[in-house]
Amino acid sequence: MSARSADRAGERRLRGDGGAVIVEAALALPLIVMLVLGTMEFGMLYQDANHLERSVQTAARVGASMATNGFADYEVLRSLDSSLSKLNKAQVKKIVVYRSTASNGAVPPACLTASTTPATSAHGVSTSSVRCNVYVQAQMAQANPTVGFPSTSITRPSCAGGWDVNWCPSSRRRNIPPDFLGVYVEVEYEPVTNLLHRSKVTIARKAVFQVEPCAAGDPACQ
Repeated sequence: MSARSADRAGERRLRGDGGAVIVEAALALPLIVMLVLGTMEFGMLYQDANHLERSVQTAARVGASMATNGFADYEVLRSLDSSLSKLNKAQVKKIVVYRSTASNGAVPPACLTASTTPATSAHGVSTSSVRCNVYVQAQMAQANPTVGFPSTSITRPSCAGGWDVNWCPSSRRRNIPPDFLGVYVEVEYEPVTNLLHRSKVTIARKAVFQVEPCAAGDPACQ
């Protein structure tokens, strides 16, 4: 074969390889796009889950530190409202402030199934063994404390007519044995791409802290 014939044959092979590369790229492109979008979706979901966990821990710490203050639950909701507004694609479905009695801090099942509507009324569970107040997003976003936590006193010793009547802060034990306050928040994450999940994903987190103990000699704890 002459040098010219060899060159022509090489050119044909190069043109043929170029066409194969285009076909391969066309086949691989959808997979690459799906991988990128799936990574983005997982990243947003993971970020929201981590942010939710930190928010719940902060809110539970706030509620426990306020102990028997009549606006303990109100401050829990304000803390959550401030923090959870930064979620990417998740909507708050349920908030439970509960007395934790289980060794693992589990939410009492009755509190998880308690009604959360309408948002303008008190709801939750109040029995000899289970105490919890259940809230929805609309209540969390209510910035006026007198709407859900009415009182004629700045200390608000009574929860009558309030959203927190099922486990009134004034009844929370600070002396031995102290109560443990838990905060549980459930949100629904709405997928952007539907690659990882085609329906809404429920994310739930809880945190438990011991109610702030009394200072030595505090008559409120005697």
